[in-house]
Amino acid sequence: MPGIALSKPFVAGVAVRDGNDPNWVQNQLNRCLSKTLEVSQSMTSCSALINTPQVRGQQLAAAFRQRGFLQREKDPDRAIADYDNALKAWPDSADALTGRAWVLMTSRNYEAALQDLSRAIELSPTMATARYYRGYAYLRTRKYPQALTDLNEAIKLDPGNADYYLARGEVWQTLENYEAALHDFEEASKLAPEDVGGLISSGAVFEAMGKPREALAALERAVSLAPKDKDAVSERDRLRSEVSGAASAGSAR
Repeated sequence: MPGIALSKPFVAGVAVRDGNDPNWVQNQLNRCLSKTLEVSQSMTSCSALINTPQVRGQQLAAAFRQRGFLQREKDPDRAIADYDNALKAWPDSADALTGRAWVLMTSRNYEAALQDLSRAIELSPTMATARYYRGYAYLRTRKYPQALTDLNEAIKLDPGNADYYLARGEVWQTLENYEAALHDFEEASKLAPEDVGGLISSGAVFEAMGKPREALAALERAVSLAPKDKDAVSERDRLRSEVSGAASAGSAR
């Protein structure tokens, strides 16, 4: 297809096309998009589709998009190239725009990410992930009213996602609306009790409110849940020392 840079198959192996199997393309697409196969197996099927000239349009876009997703953490540059090709194959892919925006945000290219996310939301207004990412990008670019609007909408669309509450809590914390921040961090902790981010953030808010003992209690809970979390341990130890020092100074008077 014009404009698509076909990539070489990955070293994980080549899924050879079976000329006698009329369902080969769909089978490979299912493997490419699978959430149960090993990453290398899914990558192999995605690459097989990408290197099959007969695969075009939405199917080709899906293969590029998924391969970009599978490698976005370990090889962001290659992920960007795959997302670019997905959008050449199917320009109206909200998923590809959102995926590319995620990679852009990891390199702090928030303005480019915002362009992709705004286009994705135009294409898919009820896509909670795109709303969340754009809200986060607005947060990082200090556009707090816009951040709240998007994060409110993301939570409305998907009220069970702890990350959305963590992000909105950070906006409230930045705006010094501490009660609202504590509410969101507590909600995040309820939704994802194994993630101590909400407790650590609650500790920071309590400390900003001049409530060091409440802050320490939140951090103690965080450490009890995740004793190997370096942030939780370091903040707990720091605050322990400060609270202990303040108590000693008070008793010496």
